[in-house]
Amino acid sequence: MALLKEGYKNGAGVESKYWKIIDYRVNSIMKYVDITFGGWLNEECKTAEMDLSDTPRKVRCTRTDFDAYFSIEVLDAVGVNQVSQMYKFAKDKSDFFLGATDLI
Repeated sequence: MALLKEGYKNGAGVESKYWKIIDYRVNSIMKYVDITFGGWLNEECKTAEMDLSDTPRKVRCTRTDFDAYFSIEVLDAVGVNQVSQMYKFAKDKSDFFLGATDLI
């Protein structure tokens, strides 16, 4: 799974369309999730293990939204895993990934 974000170029004019989770941390006691996305021009660049085309993007789910996205009850009810829910959270709550589409 990954996200497609069209029309983004960094300050140097380098385009990154393909965004994939490269790291995450879930803290169920403090109720937060830190998600790090790596960006590449496209899936082929990622598959070829090329360097990121942009600096990693971080998204944080805080206590405010944790239960709505990452509680065991929610994950069981919608039948998804935490990583799938991280992509959904980023699309719903992160200004940067608003409007991005899923790539499966």
